Amino acid sequence: MFFLYAAILRYLDADFPDTPRLFGDSHAQQWEIEDWEFFARVDLARPMMEVVHLKVYGKEVGAKLMQRCSANFAEAVTKLAAKMSGQEWLVGERMSAADITAAAVLTRVQNAELFPLPAAISELASWQNRVMHFDGEMRVLRGKAERLRDVK
Repeated sequence: MFFLYAAILRYLDADFPDTPRLFGDSHAQQWEIEDWEFFARVDLARPMMEVVHLKVYGKEVGAKLMQRCSANFAEAVTKLAAKMSGQEWLVGERMSAADITAAAVLTRVQNAELFPLPAAISELASWQNRVMHFDGEMRVLRGKAERLRDVK
């Protein structure tokens, strides 16, 4: 369920080309967006998912694993913060699927409260807030979904 929305974003973006592109305007942007989506789903989410999977199956989560996952999460956040330094969006001049994916994953990991938050996370707060509360893009997505419903 955590990553199902990626397919929905792709479908809506492809089916409604007259609205702002979530996956970029060029092949280069599409590749970069996909790279950052992959980063978010793997590097940013993996530390939380490792711990959650063990807990779901009733296995013990040792201190060594928690330290490793916490360090991996901190490393991913630092990489994301370095990329965002001095720019408003991950790829291009407007919000893309990369921003939506990375901000959503970051928010999910923060809400899980499994690890101490790395210092670099404060550098992402403004961007994360813009993405998670970006009404303009959300209106576009809601409009696409409504038009899709009307077609059926």
